[in-house]
Amino acid sequence: MISLVILTAATLYCWTAFKDEAGLWAFSIFYGVFSSGIDTLFPTALSQLTSDLSKMRPRIGMVFDILSFATLTGMPIGGALIDPSRTGGSSYLGLELFSATAMFAGAAFLLLARTANVGRKLSVRM
Repeated sequence: MISLVILTAATLYCWTAFKDEAGLWAFSIFYGVFSSGIDTLFPTALSQLTSDLSKMRPRIGMVFDILSFATLTGMPIGGALIDPSRTGGSSYLGLELFSATAMFAGAAFLLLARTANVGRKLSVRM
């Protein structure tokens, strides 16, 4: 899960380099593969952080409550970061950097959660 979040963030940083249609197609494919992995593995990764399965449903609910605020505010913030005053079209650089940095921050929080759960051991499977 953590590796997928880091790969997604790196792909979002690469978004700044693509200016033509072929590059955007390549970005879309890689971003789609990595971000769909995050969406589908998120509940599974959360279940591995929970030792008492009777607390699983409330924890998933709390996490999705927090994610709802990110979903609600992400689009307006992203729209505000687009610079329409650029000649020759809009500049999406602010949106691209915000998205990638937010994804790396998410990876940092996942690393902190894993470290709090199992310590600094890399070979421990949760």
